[in-house]
Amino acid sequence: FIGDNASTASLGLSLQTNRTTRIQITAAGNVGIGTSDPGAPLTVINNSSTGNDPLASHIYAYNSTNSANQSCIITSRVAGSAAGSAYYSLDVAGNYGFSMGMTANSSRLQFRNAYNLTGGTEVMSILNSGFVGIGTTNPGAPLDITSSQATARIARIYNAKNDGGSQDTCFIHTDQPFNTASTAWSGSAFTVTTYPNNNSTNNGYIARFGTSDGAGGSMDPKVVISSGFNTLGFVGIGTTSPSYPLHVEGQAATTSLASYYFNIYGGFTSVTTAWNASIYCTFYVVSTTGFAAWSDSRIKKNVTNLTNSIATINKLRPVNYNYVDAAQGMQLKAGLIAQEVREVLPNSVSTSNAFIPNIYQVATSIASNTVTL
Repeated sequence: FIGDNASTASLGLSLQTNRTTRIQITAAGNVGIGTSDPGAPLTVINNSSTGNDPLASHIYAYNSTNSANQSCIITSRVAGSAAGSAYYSLDVAGNYGFSMGMTANSSRLQFRNAYNLTGGTEVMSILNSGFVGIGTTNPGAPLDITSSQATARIARIYNAKNDGGSQDTCFIHTDQPFNTASTAWSGSAFTVTTYPNNNSTNNGYIARFGTSDGAGGSMDPKVVISSGFNTLGFVGIGTTSPSYPLHVEGQAATTSLASYYFNIYGGFTSVTTAWNASIYCTFYVVSTTGFAAWSDSRIKKNVTNLTNSIATINKLRPVNYNYVDAAQGMQLKAGLIAQEVREVLPNSVSTSNAFIPNIYQVATSIASNTVTL
């Protein structure tokens, strides 16, 4: 049946089958499918739809031609920058909704926690540059996350797998293209992983930071932060099990630079030779307590008694002294003279190249690039 629907106050065009209206076009031009009283230019109502099958839902668009340039496009467009918004609305009536779209005078795609594009809060934005902002409408980086909450996490990455396997980790991997040209930076991949460590002595987490080469080499951690029981976090460099607030293992040969290194006696020496060092500094290292070095019988072998040990000890001359170089302190020191010890116990003294400040004096004047002593 095609004809006027006389049951409505304003007559329109009605298309019926089996005495049931299937399509209604009102006098105002609104088209209704499944309803005789459409309130929008196109209203579709299907009260018999069940499940989540998109093929049995309300609107289904399909291009059956399987060849190049055959697309299926649904467009939402406004006339210009002075117009309204182009967006899609998701709504559970009377409860909550979400919307996605853009206002006509905006160059960003908005996601809002309201069914219309003017309500609620813009929770995520995508600029036309591709930058994504969460908590900000003007992201300044490819991913920009902003939060003003005092206690909530800004971001959480969670691996729910928990069966004791080696992959029960939370793994973040960043990469960059590699340029093999000799004049280019070589680049590297950077990883951050966290491992649960629930044994009796360390029931926290371990954060591991690692790098690899361009060939996808080893991702073994280079720096580890261990959050142990009742600790603020031990940092390990060269070790995955730090036992101290800063635990460094491994060494590297230094270049022949004039640098200060702590010696085994708790002092420091200015050297220009190459040393194997674990920590290198370009300025002072400060401690409010002191520095300690130790020895242990378990790391020594072929230990024998010195012959005539009392006579050997009697040849050593304990002395009090001050350093010539005031930069090493003015306090009175007690100890031994290395040259004298070498004459008695030559195997207990080693030498290195360094300056000998035996001509230092206080300058009385400096004028015209001339120093007067």
